[in-house]
Amino acid sequence: MTANLTEVHTIERGKGDDLVLLLHGFSDNADTWNKVMPQFAAQARVVALDFPGFGRSRFWPSPLFDTYEEIVTSVIERRGGPGRVSLVGNSMGAVVSLLVASRRPDLVDRVVLADMPGISGIPALWRHALSRRSELIVGQVVRAVPTPASRHALAVLYSLAATRMRVLSRLDRNAYAEPYVDDAAILALLTRGRDVIRELSDIPVADLVRDLQVPNLLVWGRNDLLTPSRSVRSLQQGEHSRVEVIDRCGHCPQQDRPTKFVSIVQPFLAGS
Repeated sequence: MTANLTEVHTIERGKGDDLVLLLHGFSDNADTWNKVMPQFAAQARVVALDFPGFGRSRFWPSPLFDTYEEIVTSVIERRGGPGRVSLVGNSMGAVVSLLVASRRPDLVDRVVLADMPGISGIPALWRHALSRRSELIVGQVVRAVPTPASRHALAVLYSLAATRMRVLSRLDRNAYAEPYVDDAAILALLTRGRDVIRELSDIPVADLVRDLQVPNLLVWGRNDLLTPSRSVRSLQQGEHSRVEVIDRCGHCPQQDRPTKFVSIVQPFLAGS
């Protein structure tokens, strides 16, 4: 295994036989689930982790998705005991959830895929934002201003992408920006983003969703700018699959509309 589980930061809440794993998106961390974790933890043991390269899991693995898949699989295998296992992933974390559920359906009972990229290819906005030209421009700006200003700007951009062009609370912005301790950590996001795009381009996301035998729920923010909701509309709901689109919601429904997100996801995890 590429990554050592002892180096992976986790947040754990709740107790019981059932396990819910919360998997964050690119540039994000486990704190993205802070608004919904208490509700999920009332009914199960809940674990949110920082993928390597993000949050408090500092090292950067390669290959990326294979390592993340191995980490999630290992967490499940080491839990011990009976009970159901559910994966809830947002964005990049949804892709990891999909890979685990597709390749190891014996380990996963249910999977929630929220605002997942790759169904209709890589969005043009991603390629432009993570291009080398953008990296040069961003690098000049970041080096020209104090690091606290760069961190604040990064947190605001995350807020606008995660929601319907709104700015999250200072507490949420600080939780997001805390791991980006210097300019190098901020600039590394662009290089990492290209790694994500390169690997994601080789993953047949739409085919994997159509072939998924594990009960799955696809949740989308109707106002998602990063992975527009029209992509999920191309997928037909089937025997194992259900689609829910949340109005007035951006790319991170667990941040933008947490109450609505829980009201959709929690009954599904409970089997209703």
